[in-house]
Amino acid sequence: MLTLRAEFRKLFTLRSAYAIPLLALAATAALAFYLAGWYATPQDLHDPGFLAAQVASPLGIVVVFGALLSILLMTHEYRYNTIMYTLMSANSRSKVLLAKIVVVTAFALAFTVTVDVVSLVASYLGARVVHGHALVPQTIDVGELLWRTLVFGWGYAIAGLVIATLIRHQVGTIVTVFLLFGPIEGILDAILGHNALYLPFTALGNVLKSKTINTVLLPVSPERAALVFAADIAIGGMVAWMLFLRRDASS
Repeated sequence: MLTLRAEFRKLFTLRSAYAIPLLALAATAALAFYLAGWYATPQDLHDPGFLAAQVASPLGIVVVFGALLSILLMTHEYRYNTIMYTLMSANSRSKVLLAKIVVVTAFALAFTVTVDVVSLVASYLGARVVHGHALVPQTIDVGELLWRTLVFGWGYAIAGLVIATLIRHQVGTIVTVFLLFGPIEGILDAILGHNALYLPFTALGNVLKSKTINTVLLPVSPERAALVFAADIAIGGMVAWMLFLRRDASS
């Protein structure tokens, strides 16, 4: 319990823990208000699922901010050599890593819900300001939308933490994460073809909606995609945990 409280205290004393979410929410509001609501087409305005669909659009962009903060939570310990004090204050390294997972999970879920709400409200306001009452009554499956966006937001954050635990070097981790999120998995998509659906971030994309891979739409259910990502992150997490237990406390 003390270890968990200490990890939450570290999160709330990071300046980036305030700057990053504020920047992400500002980007979400701008994207949703202008790109979704302001420039909505007549076809969009007559779609009862329009607002629900807009929630996923900004989230797919700003979710990287959640991953970045989880990276900083781990790598700051190695960069400023506070990891030694963290490990000495706990009677188990596993407890330290578990506490960081709980903190990252709590932040990711709160961050994702906030992004969902901001995106929904900003899209609605953008449509109403420009198009008046042209927007038809909307149908939103709150439960379905919530679990899919929460898995998506949490997935990127926990992946950032796993990669940070493996690499430990702050700049190296950030570079690796951006390469994995973008060009590396894009190249693997092209090489693996239909089997690319088993890649972790492709699977996360399929949690929100089926992705187009090699110009072919793969109709993957969000439940199956979530299970694929869970398997991928479990394997990576086990390797990170074993290395966290065995390696010395240095970057």
